[in-house]
Amino acid sequence: LNSVVEQNRADGSSYFHAFQARIEKRLSRGLNILANYQFSKLMEMTSRLNDFDGPEKRIADVDRPHRVVVSASYELPWFRG
Repeated sequence: LNSVVEQNRADGSSYFHAFQARIEKRLSRGLNILANYQFSKLMEMTSRLNDFDGPEKRIADVDRPHRVVVSASYELPWFRG
């Protein structure tokens, strides 16, 4: 006799807002620098305080509010086109 009960509920929601900025600088002799910044917020309404209330609105566990990425590239002198 198997007494396992599985319940799946699809009554939550989430939304995402973001601001992005990008700066690119081409320097002399084939050096390029690229910087990106993102400020964001991921909100979710999936968990409940109890069975009688609706979903609780909160910042998601996987929210990463600040993200910075910097990269550089160098064009080799013998491959310049």
